[in-house]
Amino acid sequence: MISLWNSSLQEKASDLHDDTWSIEMDGTIEENRPARDWHQYISGSFAQFKCSLCKKGWGSKRVNVLFHFHLNRSNQGTIKVRRFKQKCRRCNEAKWEDPNFSVENIDVLVERLVRNIRKKCYREDLGETNRSSVFEGKINGPHETAHCEACQKGICSQLIYGPIRPACQPQTNRFKCSLCKRIWPSKRVQVVFHFHLNTTTKQGTIKVRRYKQECRRCNEPQMEDPNFSEDNINVLLDRLVDWIRMRCYGEDLGEKIRPSVFRGKVNGPHENAHCEACKEGICNQAN
Repeated sequence: MISLWNSSLQEKASDLHDDTWSIEMDGTIEENRPARDWHQYISGSFAQFKCSLCKKGWGSKRVNVLFHFHLNRSNQGTIKVRRFKQKCRRCNEAKWEDPNFSVENIDVLVERLVRNIRKKCYREDLGETNRSSVFEGKINGPHETAHCEACQKGICSQLIYGPIRPACQPQTNRFKCSLCKRIWPSKRVQVVFHFHLNTTTKQGTIKVRRYKQECRRCNEPQMEDPNFSEDNINVLLDRLVDWIRMRCYGEDLGEKIRPSVFRGKVNGPHENAHCEACKEGICNQAN
């Protein structure tokens, strides 16, 4: 199986500046816990499963894949892949089974990953489009969280393609230091949503975290909350509702994402040392 992933990666080597990249399966890596100087990307696709006990087969549109990757100073890149498992709902002592992705969907996942590597390791601006997965056959019934490893770890209710891209608007999406009263804008204000639909009661819950920044001038600055413009709050909610429709209701809405509103001017590069999301390894994630 790893040979298919590696073959797809090597076909795209020219997009990675002809640096040498290797890929390996690692079932021990965890979400939001990449090693120092490593990056993270979460994506997902359609895959098939087969129970090793009763031989029952089933398909799922919500098969999550976690990638950790790193490019060292010698231009050697390493990618670690974790494919989240599912288990049979019929067997009393069902085992966690690995997903089987089609060759085409492996290529889709690797293509998305390569775009993410280009953004994070080579600082390329590639926009926010992604190639869609290929869905084959028929899915019977809703996604069963009790039999999904990613759901058990709190990943499956998140966006399959990683955190929703932050809304950012330099004039009105800005920060204000509570000490010196200095005001600054940022184009990289991260927002993470966790959401869940209780299919029994039809009650949905959304949790929102807005990542903070601190003033670069003060010696002992506090982490300050971002202030989003009304336009960009609406952008974030539009994106969130689309993801809820896809993840909770199984709707196919494609990959288009409404862009944020940018106004004004941001002076200088993003300062990782003053960004809460950078310190937690979130800020370098793409959508």
